[in-house]
Formats: sequence, structure tokens, C-alpha cells
Amino acid sequence: MKRELGIARCGLACCLCSENVKCKGCGEDGFMELDWCKDAQWCENRKCCIAKDITSCYECGEKDCKKGLFKDKIKAAGFTEFARRYGKEALLDCLERNEKAGIVYHREGIMGDYDEFDDIEKLIEFIQNGKRPKHREEKPEMGLFSRKKKEEKPEKAQPEKLMLDSPLGTFTYINNPGANEFGYEGYIQWYAGSIKDDITSAYIDTDSPESTQAGLCYARLEALFADRDRVEAEMTERIADHFLSMPDMIVSGYNKQMITDDMELFWLGVFRNGDTQFSYDAAGVYANDITVTIHADGSRKIEYRYESEMHVDTM
Repeated sequence: MKRELGIARCGLACCLCSENVKCKGCGEDGFMELDWCKDAQWCENRKCCIAKDITSCYECGEKDCKKGLFKDKIKAAGFTEFARRYGKEALLDCLERNEKAGIVYHREGIMGDYDEFDDIEKLIEFIQNGKRPKHREEKPEMGLFSRKKKEEKPEKAQPEKLMLDSPLGTFTYINNPGANEFGYEGYIQWYAGSIKDDITSAYIDTDSPESTQAGLCYARLEALFADRDRVEAEMTERIADHFLSMPDMIVSGYNKQMITDDMELFWLGVFRNGDTQFSYDAAGVYANDITVTIHADGSRKIEYRYESEMHVDTM
């Protein structure tokens, strides 16, 4: 992010734009001479700002304006309204945090993650917290380990599918030799009775690759579920402590209690080799895809995505 390029008068983020590498930003030369900008001559928003003697559209009180990019570009309208409510620096802070967390401004051409909205309030919420709406969140399928989000509903089982019915829920048998995946996946109510989403994806290995029995791993899952309040408190505290040791990873204004309160477990895996994995969403840190593995010998590692790269640390 080139923060010095700032926000264009229309609200778009010059600081994140990848369309013109020579651009100096919409704020240069008093907004008058922009010979490096191919759109300067026709931009209605630019002309209007100059005519009103204001630097940006967010300084204007006309909230329902449909001039220029506001006719059909929700990103410009949403960014402008965000700056009007919270200020330009707050908008820049959020955009910088979101970029570090892997949110893309320009993915294909001039379209990116901020363009996939049809409601300004939802876009503003996305800018604020960096969380994609659940119905839009998609990840590449990688067999069992795609770790489907907790908000997804299980597909109806086909008659030929082997099922495991249990007090914790119904699990579907997975047999994927190419990925060495032999087990059951389903959904459990990890947060039942709380204000958080109570649907968490869960996976248990079979007792062996040749067997469809999963009594050993199911028993461990059942024990974890029965002790979930303690397990949840321990896991979220350890994750928070890990990121608090790296202050640059913490979202401005968040403390330890806020970080732990905002975490949600969306995937839990129990494996025949003794490993257990916990995958969390965490709004208070600049990291995505946070997964903690507890090995059979008690050692732990944490994996997470930061600035589009995966990191692995010991805990």
C-alpha cells in the first residue's frame, strides 16, 4: 500500500490502485493538472470537487449523489460514505489492515474484494472488520482439508454414503486415498447456547485406513466437546498471547480480552496419529486461516496467513 497516494476525490483508493504505476495520486497539483491520469478530463467527481472548492466528495453534504462513479460503482460510494462518517485516516487505516490480512483491492482488472457488494452498509462493515460476508466466502476445494466454514450447511447425504450417527451429530464417511484421508466429517454445536454461531465443522479419522470404524477418534472428540469451555478458553488465550508478542499483528484498539472474545472455532480435526487441530477466525489480528495443531507428544504449532504468505511458528 502506498499510503502517501491517499484517497481519490471520488473515494477510490489511489494508495491501493494497480492500474497505473506512474500515477502520483488524485491529490497532486491541487487536483488541477493530472496529466498522468487518463481519466482526469472526463471525471465528473473531479470537476464537481473543483467547482465546489472541496478536496474530496466525502466533504460534500450531498449523501445521495449519483454523479460520475457514484452512478454504478458501489466501491466509490461506500469508501466516500465511510470517510464521511469516520474520516479519511480511519479509512486508510482499515484499508492498510485489510491488505495485510489478504484482502485484494484489484484482483482482475479493476475489480477486487470490495466490488462484490450491492449494499453500502455491508461494504462499510467489511471495510471496518475485514470479514467477508459468510455467503460470499469461498476457498479452493482440497478434499477433506478444505475446512468448510461453520456457516455452511451439510449437503444431503446420498443413499450410498456411509453415515455415523452420534449424540454430537451425523458424520459422513470420506475415503480419499490420494490425500490419505479416511474418516468422517460433520457438524457439531461447539458454541451451543452462546451468542456465537454454534455450527463448527468437525473431522475424525477412522481407527485405521482399512477400517470404517472411528471409535478411538470419536471418543477423543466427545471428550473435547464435554470439556469445550476449558478447551476454548485455553486455545483462544494461547492464540491471543502468540500474536500479542508481535504488536504489529494486532488491530489498533484491540486488547487481549477483545481478541479472545471475537475468536470463533470453525473447524476441528481429530486424527489417529494423536494430533488435534483447531482452526479459528480472529477479527483482532492481521492474520487469516489460523490453525493450531496439538501433537500427540504435547508440542504445538500455529499456522496462519499474513500478507498472502503462510507462516508456521511453535507455541
